[in-house]
Amino acid sequence: MNALLTMKIPSEGTFRFDFNASEDFKIYSYPYYRAGRILSERYSVTYDKIFKQISDYDFCSKLVYVCENLEFSDKYATKSFSNIEIDVDINIPENSNQNDYKFALVIGNEDYSKYQTNLNSEVNVDYAINDAEVFAKYCKNVLGVPENNVFLFVNSSSTEMKREINKLAKMMMYTQGDAQVIFYYAGHGIPHETTKESYLMPVNVSAQNIEDGVKLSWLYSKLTEYNSRYVLVFLDACFSGGSRNQGLLATRGVKIKPKEDIISGNCIAFTSSSDIQSSLPYKDKQHGMFTYFLLKKLQESKGNITLGELSDYLYRNVALSSLMINNKEQTPKTLISNSFIDDWKQIKLNK
Repeated sequence: MNALLTMKIPSEGTFRFDFNASEDFKIYSYPYYRAGRILSERYSVTYDKIFKQISDYDFCSKLVYVCENLEFSDKYATKSFSNIEIDVDINIPENSNQNDYKFALVIGNEDYSKYQTNLNSEVNVDYAINDAEVFAKYCKNVLGVPENNVFLFVNSSSTEMKREINKLAKMMMYTQGDAQVIFYYAGHGIPHETTKESYLMPVNVSAQNIEDGVKLSWLYSKLTEYNSRYVLVFLDACFSGGSRNQGLLATRGVKIKPKEDIISGNCIAFTSSSDIQSSLPYKDKQHGMFTYFLLKKLQESKGNITLGELSDYLYRNVALSSLMINNKEQTPKTLISNSFIDDWKQIKLNK
């Protein structure tokens, strides 16, 4: 059974650590290096001595150890354990039908402040790693993508993102039109202030060097460079300069209406929001609002759903829930190439 250690420090946020009975620790969803800094400052723990040169995996177990052995007499900190399970993260259906020509590239960019020291943690994209990790599980368990064909990356750099997109395009070339491709991204998007073109933002790229990001039009071009049965793109990102917390342009109060990209080939893109809207979190579910309902429908339907049905479901549920929970509009959009406009609605996800 999983348990959750939660440190609640007013004005500093909530830091969560997910672990099982064997004490096999795993990062769940929190800005872990910032948590370490807070601990070191508040309790005079030597940050470098404890956390230097250890992996994220070891970092989490060390941090939990420190939490458990500190004197929590400080009125600003409490330690509590509870069994918390997010509905879409468990009971993931199993689909035994797999297709060797089905591929998924899944990217979750969350911790921008770790890689850009001039940024504070407010610009991080809460739950983006959890979004990507759980969606990758659904690709394997529900959508029929073989485990070796699911490529998952978190906190991905510009070089890594472009390399993997190029690699995916090459695999499409060698499958000679039989590939079924899924691209998923959770993280920051941002528009170019001059051209208004949209970019996906690697964790090491800022608004000042936006051209080093992944231009959305280039992504669509690479994914349709070679013939395929279809390409599905899921983007839990907005492209106005806003975000789940604070956008990369938000410190200047900037929101830009992005230029709408035109896609071609057998490509369908599901985007989490429209125009100058932000793509928001569903905090109680520890996912992006769009990703939560995407996972929920895959769970309920076991993947036995058409793209048209999925599009309708996301539109209704994300738009309504965002107003009810976040008091803000968030309207998903589905973009279809002209050549695919008559056929896409009947495609089954798990076929």
